[in-house]
Amino acid sequence: MGFSTNIFLFVFFPVFLLIYGISSTKCRPYILLFFSVIFYVWGSVKGSFVIGITAFVNYILGFLIAGSEGQRRKWITRISVSFNLLILICFKYMDFFAGTISRLSGRTFEVTFFRIIYPLGVSYFSFSAISYLIDIYRNEIKHEEKFHRFLLYMLMFPKITAGPIVRYKDLYSQLDCQKVSLKKSAEGARRFCIGLAKKVLIADQLGAIVDQIFSASPAEHLVSVAWLGAVCYMLQIYHDFSGYSDMAIGIGKICGFDFKENFNYPYISRSLTEFWRRWHISLSSWFRDYLYIPLGGNRRGNIYVNLSIVFLATGIWHGGEWHFVLWGIWNGVFLLFEKLLKRHCRVKAPDWLRILYTLIVVLLGWVFFRCGSVSMGIHYILKLFGIGRTAAGFAFHWYWSARLVLVIAAGILSCVPWKSVLRIKKQNMAVEYAVCLILLFLSILVVMSSTYNSFIYFKF
Repeated sequence: MGFSTNIFLFVFFPVFLLIYGISSTKCRPYILLFFSVIFYVWGSVKGSFVIGITAFVNYILGFLIAGSEGQRRKWITRISVSFNLLILICFKYMDFFAGTISRLSGRTFEVTFFRIIYPLGVSYFSFSAISYLIDIYRNEIKHEEKFHRFLLYMLMFPKITAGPIVRYKDLYSQLDCQKVSLKKSAEGARRFCIGLAKKVLIADQLGAIVDQIFSASPAEHLVSVAWLGAVCYMLQIYHDFSGYSDMAIGIGKICGFDFKENFNYPYISRSLTEFWRRWHISLSSWFRDYLYIPLGGNRRGNIYVNLSIVFLATGIWHGGEWHFVLWGIWNGVFLLFEKLLKRHCRVKAPDWLRILYTLIVVLLGWVFFRCGSVSMGIHYILKLFGIGRTAAGFAFHWYWSARLVLVIAAGILSCVPWKSVLRIKKQNMAVEYAVCLILLFLSILVVMSSTYNSFIYFKF
């Protein structure tokens, strides 16, 4: 049940808002938990049993860590983190391991059990649990004594399927006291409308072109068509994922919660380092705090090894396929290059050139991310630079249309923080909400007249 489906927009969400709105503050956590369970079971019936058991185990582990000291505390924490990583490995990467073993051994080796009961959003669930347990170990938070509060934190439907990765220490004070107000709800509704428009008016429209181009062999494309596919995917994945984050943050505000931002206009970054401070912020900060810093962080001599490990882990986190691993390595290599360049070169290039460099590196990385295999990714990138044979295929004008121009233009414009660029300090809220109502109307028309396209990050 994605946020841009008919069942969510016209049934689930309105019913939830009605019941949640008329309920007392004391009852709202239970209402939200009830609807979160329905939301999750709807999307993953078999996986819900796994998530429920895993949540209870993590709840108990939190007590055990809080009640222990010294080496015993450290070992319980290690076992707790290992348990969550094992859950993640079993359900997300078992097919990857089975496929690798099959190719190396020459024998067919399949594991269907974990695929059948795959829990939706297992990556986000596992990382939320790990951060909760490690924060208890570090004495940054107290363990949660009430199971329903802990379950609400883990299963809250705005964030469970595709983030953002909300940490318990940022949410615990809000679980029993949702500060619902008309102003906050209006801001949440505005944010939801923007996210919905990003998804259905831009991402889904570009996705149709992307699927057509990437479903064919790179040899069938002209160079211009290959670039069109890569640019469209670059815009699609940003609007798809940031659109989901906007909707999640918006729903959170309507319910009285404040989630941290997950995107900050990443395509205006002047380096790949800056890009990763602006893209999927909750994941980047998670790896920084729970992997990079524990490994040694920026200590001289370790920084290059630590960065390599982090971005290898980032690639693996996105999926058990070699092209995801290569995408992580690609980003890690350029980050290491930037660190070396910063240390040994004092001359700075103009901002426009640095932005262009970042966009090209990111775009080529997204090609690996989108292609279903390493070999296809390499051949596609070679095609972008005119290398490789070209068979008969669709020409550029088969894809190009006035509608596509409009969608690409809208996608590019929404990647820029125009208020900052134009130095607009005073907000005209009446105009903003009027625009949001128009976007909502157009989005609903599209949702009602098209088949549903799930969010790209649902599978992660």
